[in-house]
Amino acid sequence: MQLFSTHAELVVQAQQLGAIAQELSATSLQWTAQEAALIHKIQAASDRLNDQLAHPLIDDLSRYRHDLRTPLTVILGYCELMLSRAPQPIPQLSAVYQQGQVVLRAINQWSGE
Repeated sequence: MQLFSTHAELVVQAQQLGAIAQELSATSLQWTAQEAALIHKIQAASDRLNDQLAHPLIDDLSRYRHDLRTPLTVILGYCELMLSRAPQPIPQLSAVYQQGQVVLRAINQWSGE
C-alpha cells in the first residue's frame, strides 16, 4: 500500500511542477527567446511526467521508474541551465528544481537506490 501513497504524492508533486512551469511560461515574455524556449521544454517535460503518473502501477516497475526519470531529468537539467544563466535569482525556477529533486528522491526510493 506504501507504493500507492507514494504514487499519490508523486502525482501531487508533478502537478505542482506543471503549475510552476505554467507560471514561468506566463512571465517568460520578459526573457529572451532562448529562455522562453527552455521554459516551454520544462512545461512539455512536466506534461510528459504527469502523463506517466496517470498510468496504473500495473506496468513493469523498472520500466515505469525509467519512464518517470527521463522527463524529470530533462526538467532538472533545464532548471540547472536556466538558474546558472539567470542574472538574478528566479524563485519559481528554484521551486521547480527543488520539487523535482523531491520527486526524483521518491522515484529512487521505489528502486531501492
